[in-house]
Amino acid sequence: MLAAWADVENDLRALAVRESVDPNTPFEAALKALVSKGVLTAEDANSITGLRQLRNLAVHGPAGEVPADRAQGFVAMADAIRWVLSGKPPSSGRVG
Repeated sequence: MLAAWADVENDLRALAVRESVDPNTPFEAALKALVSKGVLTAEDANSITGLRQLRNLAVHGPAGEVPADRAQGFVAMADAIRWVLSGKPPSSGRVG
């Protein structure tokens, strides 16, 4: 789960840099900046925020392992989010 989240976070940071968001911007602020620029939808941002919350629960929650089915679901969601992030062209190159 941690590796899957790290990949999502890295992809989001790379997208933010392509969109001229300061790389030192906190995660939530970078996410909001991408929504305000029209690069991500509010639904995209909600999905990313939800995944981040699940990751935080896994890391900081009560001791014990995350059930395998939940970990697999998390990885599938992370892969879907990465697919969305990878398909976002730079907004400066958009027509219209």
